[in-house]
Amino acid sequence: MAIRLPRPIRRWLRKRAEAAATLKPAASSSSSSSSAMSSSGGSSRNMRLVLPAPVLGLLLVFTGAIAVAEVVRAIAAAEPRQGFVPPGPVGGLYTVFLLGGPYFIGTLEAVERGTVILSDVFYVQAAGGQLPVLPGAAQPPPDRGSRLVRRKEGDWHQPDRMAIPIERILLMESVGRDSLVAKLVSEGTARQSGAR
Repeated sequence: MAIRLPRPIRRWLRKRAEAAATLKPAASSSSSSSSAMSSSGGSSRNMRLVLPAPVLGLLLVFTGAIAVAEVVRAIAAAEPRQGFVPPGPVGGLYTVFLLGGPYFIGTLEAVERGTVILSDVFYVQAAGGQLPVLPGAAQPPPDRGSRLVRRKEGDWHQPDRMAIPIERILLMESVGRDSLVAKLVSEGTARQSGAR
């Protein structure tokens, strides 16, 4: 990839090259013919380009700006789905289905930096102690041996909040106010509040 220099720098370099070309014949005529031949052969190889400090500073700033722009572009390309929009407002009750099967029910606290943050999180524990797989719309609710477990009570580390990476989310649905899940969650929350 060729970098095109700004026009003022190109003009300055062109003037310097023209000035060097006009000085070259004058310098060779004043010296002897043998020294002129040896100096003309060596001067093309040893010719150095000297840039004044302001021009060098501009080149460094220009190169730095290109490098910063490339880094920002690479970071933006690596960011997970920034356009993620939850199905309702913050503070609502949602079911978050993860890739691979498990799902969690909780209050949406925020969507930030590629994560969904839930508080007061619950999950369904099947009769055999396993987390059930993603339920289909036509499936009946979990059997009577299953129960809704609040992570704050049921997990050994008693988490208050849960941050789920957006790229791990299969889908997210709002929980209806009159649904069985909403009633069980409100009972679990009331039970925890009463225990304090």
